[in-house]
Amino acid sequence: LASLTVAALKERLRERGLRVSGRKADLIERLSAPLSSPSPGPPPPLPPPPRAPRRPNSARPNVPIDATPRKAGAAGPGARRLRAASWNVAGLRGLLRREEGRSTLRRLGDEEGVDGLM
Repeated sequence: LASLTVAALKERLRERGLRVSGRKADLIERLSAPLSSPSPGPPPPLPPPPRAPRRPNSARPNVPIDATPRKAGAAGPGARRLRAASWNVAGLRGLLRREEGRSTLRRLGDEEGVDGLM
């Protein structure tokens, strides 16, 4: 093997699927090693990164009612009070994606008397 050129040694190493880098002495050492030793293959694939835990839906199915006593007619005769409910945008989107959420919004308008959603 010592009489072979580096190019010829590298060609034999490629045929065996072995590394071809290094000095001539390293190449000869790899070629003279027994064939039964496994050649280093590509490293095993890395496991996927852990997923972040899902955040719970921030929408509340029930709107708390303000229990502060109000004077009758404080806004003037014949004035109508406006009842509003508020959700953050992400919570509202989550509600609208599911039928259960859409029915909650309908119930707010029908049963709870909510006039607007902010």
